[in-house]
Amino acid sequence: MKELFSISCRSSRDDDAHSLFSWNPQGNFLAVASSGFSGTQIVDRQGEKVDEVPAICGSGGDNVAISWDSCGANLAVLQESNSFVSFWNESSQEVTLFDTNLRDPSFMKWSKFESILAIGTLKGNLLLYNHVTKRRIPIMGKHPGKIVSGVWNSYNQLVLVSEDGSLTVSNVAGDTLNQVNLTNTLSEISFVPCGKKGNELQQANDNILCGISDGASLSLFEIDNSNDLQTLDFDVKNGDIVSYEWVDTDFVIVGWSRGKVAAYTVLVNTFEIVRERWSHDLCDNNFTGGVSFSQNLKKITVFEEGTITIFNTEGNIEERLETNNHMHRICWSPDGNILSVATTRNNLFCYIASIPSLGAHSGSKLAYVSSLNQIAYVDMESLSAPSYIKLKYQPSLISIGPTHIAIGVGNRLVVYNHSNYLVEIEAEYNKNIEDISVNGNFAAILVEEQIVLQGIVANHNTEVTKICPKCSNINNETRVTSISLTDDFLLQATHIGTLDYFSLEEWKFLADAQLRHSKEITKIYPNKSGTRALFIDNIGSGHIYNPVSFDLLPLSDFPISVKCVMWDMCNGDVAVVYDGKELHTYVLATNTIHGPSVMKVGPINIDESGKISMVSKTDELDHERNPLHVHDGKISCQCLKTGTLVTVESTIFDVVRSTHDQNMPKNDIRSFARNVALLRLEDAWIDALKIGLKHYWLALANKSMQVMEVDLAIRIYRELGDAGMVFSLQQLSEIEDKHLLAGHLSLILMDDYDHAQALFLTSSKPCTAVDMRVDLMQWEQAVTLATSFAPERTPELLQKYGECLEAQGEYESSLRTYEMAVGALEDMGHIDLGRNIKIYCTRGIARTTLRLGNVAYGIQIVRDIEDKHLCCECASILVSMKQFHDAAVLYEFAGKDDEAAELFIKEKDKRNASRVMEKASSSHLYLSYGSLCEEEGDYKAAVDSYERGNDAMSVIRLCLGKLNDPEKAFSLVRTSTKYRSLRSGVKMVADYCEKKSNFLAAIEFWLISEENDRALELAKSNKCMDNFVELLKDIEDTSTLREVANYYNEHNDAKKAGFFFDKCGEYGQALSSYLKCGEIQHAIDSAGKANNDLLTHRMIDFLMGETDGQTKDPSYVYELYIALGKYADAAKTAIIIAKQYQEIDGDYDAAHRTVYKTINALESHNVPVPRRLREMFVTLHTFEIVKIYARQKSDDHEEIARLLLRVAKFASGLPQHKIRILISTVIECQKGCLRDSAREWATHICSSQDLKKELNRQPKKLKTKIQSVVRRSNHGGAKEKKEMLSACPISGSPIPVTQLECPVTKDMIPMCVCSGRHMELDDWCICPNSGLPALYSHYKRYIESNKVESSNTNSSMTGCEQNDLDCNISTLMQEGQYCAIDPVCKKQVYVEGLKLISPDEAKQYIRKYNEFGLVRNI
Repeated sequence: MKELFSISCRSSRDDDAHSLFSWNPQGNFLAVASSGFSGTQIVDRQGEKVDEVPAICGSGGDNVAISWDSCGANLAVLQESNSFVSFWNESSQEVTLFDTNLRDPSFMKWSKFESILAIGTLKGNLLLYNHVTKRRIPIMGKHPGKIVSGVWNSYNQLVLVSEDGSLTVSNVAGDTLNQVNLTNTLSEISFVPCGKKGNELQQANDNILCGISDGASLSLFEIDNSNDLQTLDFDVKNGDIVSYEWVDTDFVIVGWSRGKVAAYTVLVNTFEIVRERWSHDLCDNNFTGGVSFSQNLKKITVFEEGTITIFNTEGNIEERLETNNHMHRICWSPDGNILSVATTRNNLFCYIASIPSLGAHSGSKLAYVSSLNQIAYVDMESLSAPSYIKLKYQPSLISIGPTHIAIGVGNRLVVYNHSNYLVEIEAEYNKNIEDISVNGNFAAILVEEQIVLQGIVANHNTEVTKICPKCSNINNETRVTSISLTDDFLLQATHIGTLDYFSLEEWKFLADAQLRHSKEITKIYPNKSGTRALFIDNIGSGHIYNPVSFDLLPLSDFPISVKCVMWDMCNGDVAVVYDGKELHTYVLATNTIHGPSVMKVGPINIDESGKISMVSKTDELDHERNPLHVHDGKISCQCLKTGTLVTVESTIFDVVRSTHDQNMPKNDIRSFARNVALLRLEDAWIDALKIGLKHYWLALANKSMQVMEVDLAIRIYRELGDAGMVFSLQQLSEIEDKHLLAGHLSLILMDDYDHAQALFLTSSKPCTAVDMRVDLMQWEQAVTLATSFAPERTPELLQKYGECLEAQGEYESSLRTYEMAVGALEDMGHIDLGRNIKIYCTRGIARTTLRLGNVAYGIQIVRDIEDKHLCCECASILVSMKQFHDAAVLYEFAGKDDEAAELFIKEKDKRNASRVMEKASSSHLYLSYGSLCEEEGDYKAAVDSYERGNDAMSVIRLCLGKLNDPEKAFSLVRTSTKYRSLRSGVKMVADYCEKKSNFLAAIEFWLISEENDRALELAKSNKCMDNFVELLKDIEDTSTLREVANYYNEHNDAKKAGFFFDKCGEYGQALSSYLKCGEIQHAIDSAGKANNDLLTHRMIDFLMGETDGQTKDPSYVYELYIALGKYADAAKTAIIIAKQYQEIDGDYDAAHRTVYKTINALESHNVPVPRRLREMFVTLHTFEIVKIYARQKSDDHEEIARLLLRVAKFASGLPQHKIRILISTVIECQKGCLRDSAREWATHICSSQDLKKELNRQPKKLKTKIQSVVRRSNHGGAKEKKEMLSACPISGSPIPVTQLECPVTKDMIPMCVCSGRHMELDDWCICPNSGLPALYSHYKRYIESNKVESSNTNSSMTGCEQNDLDCNISTLMQEGQYCAIDPVCKKQVYVEGLKLISPDEAKQYIRKYNEFGLVRNI
């Protein structure tokens, strides 16, 4: 802060005196006078003397007061002991005297709102003088003593305080509204300021008066409704209050006598001190200074002796100024730029604290005040350093054009060329200049409601000065409130709300472009071309007007006070409004689905669906910066403290970030938000590519559709891969009608049907609105629209509407609508084209007629139409109306027999029901009809109906009762599953049988009903246990089994008792019972299941004869070992038994079965199989295969011979058939061309004495044949035929087909159970019965060549087995399947049951085969 100027006031006294000074409300002039007898000087803001109000001669008194009126046009000067008041007029600069006729005036104060002057005297008298009307109102004796101070409030009420302590409140007429007598006189009185909430004024608080009384208290007085004086009591340790200043309603600064300055938060309404905000100790003691607050700068100034300290509202010291003068009073100029300080030496010092916030721009060119008498000029495009222009006067107005800068000072216009900084035009006008605007050719000046166009270009072919003509549409009394120039137009606003465009080229007003607003327009801010004009009206509302489209768009959340408006030079649709504290940014969207609109921008929130919500936000701007120019969001500001130019960037653009985009770069997110908010969607596309999140793409797509950028939306959805949206939008991209396009996009974005309809109706295709309502099934609206826009569609829509009304139950309206549809068709004359519509409407008429109760007429319509579907619909309606008979008739006519029958039954019409029931299919109808027949005594028909309806209970009930036909009930329960599952019905039959003493049947039915206990008791009591057991074949319940076993045990039936003891797990008793009756095998099974050592020893003792002295067959021991799971012992025993069968009994089949059974048991329990056992099986089974070939009388003698050669090697184990086997071997070898083998075995027979003896017992023919083979051996002959080779399944090397050992690994090779050959990997299958391997091709050939009939079966089978097998074979042959008896188990096998296995599975079988054969010998 630096000194601007100083004034030394003359005084008539030599003693110390202080200066009086007062700024006019506009801050243009400062009035200064000495407190002594002297004149009053009037100076401008630079300290230059403008005029002087001389002292009134002969008064001899000091200056008491100087005061400006509310508009700053008049200055009043009051001198002591003088009844005259001097008035100085700012316009005429003349002084006039007014005689108050008062003696000894002591006080003077202007009203805040009117030119009413209050003057008080030493005697307490009061005069109210209206300077405009010259009316004076004297009030004598207003106070009993000297009026020392007074103040006006915003209600135009005057509060006066006299030195005797009285306080009065008066209105402008001088009437006393309130009067209070105070204990102490108040000093430094003022009203508590009004508070604000946001941008809206709260209820005014300036009915609360504040003043200093004695001590550490501020006195508060509510002037309207209180006679009591309230106090704010502060801490007394600070001393007495010397000075105070209200910053806000709840914020007061207090200066204390002990040198402390403190800020407090108070509650005025409750007279409570909340807290101390901050404090500073400025001196040790005896503070005599004062406090002042600048509302504009938001700064607090405290002076004490020669020091001025400046604080911000937070209590921080911003500046301290040391002077050599003892200060008396300080005050800020109204704009807060100049601080005036009065000293006790009659001097006044003015310091500049802030440069006036004054500047303008045109395109990239800026001009702003850099000091009170200097302008800085900057071209933002060239980024050159500022150039400065020295001024003769401090400007109050400034405007800049492409080549010139114009300033206004009072009534003076000065135009500078900003290329050479020279004055080109200087002009004066009769009145003060109210507004200035400059373009390339003119400077427009608003002077006293008249617009002057001042030419500013030397070679311009126009008069130097022109008066803009009045607009023909407005009267002469219209007052112009604001003007602005663009390159082509002059814009003027008036107090009646018109905004006019004046064409500079045509030199006339454009009547078509005129706007008539409902309120007075106070200020206009057009963009550079004038195609958009932002204006403010007298209630503080902002609007944007487009003179081309005549759109008038309100600005939401518009600030109450506006200092300036700037259009962004980069984006002509963005306007920034500055209210002195904050920047408000608005963006204009000319094409949206809602039409042109203006949005206040701020941060955006994007949800997961891409929906954008924007929260309007403002940019706070330092109060020391004045914005001048906006370019791409960068705001160039005039620094009011230094006079320099600074640039700030908007911070309001951002995205409320979600968890999905926390890791995304902030700059990309902020750039996306900025571009979306400012509708720079192509730039937002680039940002979205960088971000890459789906909901950002969706947000951009939604915004694109909102502003009708369909092509961009298509690109976005193509990027997202949403083919459906791309297809839909591509269909819209060809629409040129904006309203039609906006309507479709409204449906996609918002489902706002009413808005879409309004758009469709204003488009070139209004029928689209009808289509929309049809799609929404809003038929009433569709019919209304179709009547006007598509009358040919009215019948169809009426039909649909009628159906809708009918569905909603509005039958009368529906009937009328159907009839209207038919009438519309007839009126159109297109009956043939609308035949279907008429049919549907006639159906609707029939339905609604019935629903409205006109049954006869409705049925007649139905019969006339002869429509089965309609019959069903109407029948259903009649049912709902309980007209069952008519409904049944219609159902029968429609062929709906079930529905007709149901209704006839409900009406108990058996005759008609019986006719329809013949064609009915629903089971519940049969039940209902059966009930009806039963009611009428026709029990046979009832049973038949119940049977067809599956009501088994009713059938049983009637058969056992009314019909007395129990056998039918028995038969149904025995044969029918549905009857057996009905337990209650079965119980009914069982009870009936028991009552009739038919115990066998009763047991049967109790068992069917799963009442086993009751059946068991009945069987026990009536000796029918065998029947019980036979009926209950699969008894699972242990207790039941034990009951049965005990019953048989009691009745000495040991075999049956053992069987049931075994089933219930009582193996000891089962063993005893079986042994008792000689059932050894069953006893062995029980012992095996028990796996109990005691029972095992008991069984062994029995088998060894320890019990009865008789040794039992060894096969029982084998069976016991198998049952006990002792497979090794079983294997040993099996070999012994098999050898016994072979050598003693000669029963090779029994030996074969024993060996196979043992091997199978061992393998199934993963027990190694002894090699001896496998070799025994190979020998026995090879012999079995030979017998099969023999039965077939096969001609393949070589195959038989080679198998017999394998058997011959082990012929000693077959002693009873040894000679036959060897003879057969020789003969088959001879036939099979195996002459060497034949000679070898013939020789063996003849060389062995035992075999020779056996040979002699054979028929002579055989003996001769053997001997002849031996004799030929000496004569040579053909060599023996070599055996066919095939691949070894283990090593893969070729070996003879009957070789069963791998020559490489010496492992056993599994044998084919059909051919006796070794197995091959690629021809491997498993017999489905025995589980043994077989060559698939040989097994298939075996089955085909061994097809069996019922007579060609195994004679070893029992009769039951033979019958079962014959039955199965017959069935298979009927199905076309080949069937044979497998060579191992002697069970049926067929080709379809054979499945080839893979080589890997075959190799796995070989490994397992040899693992189980690791035990070589036993």
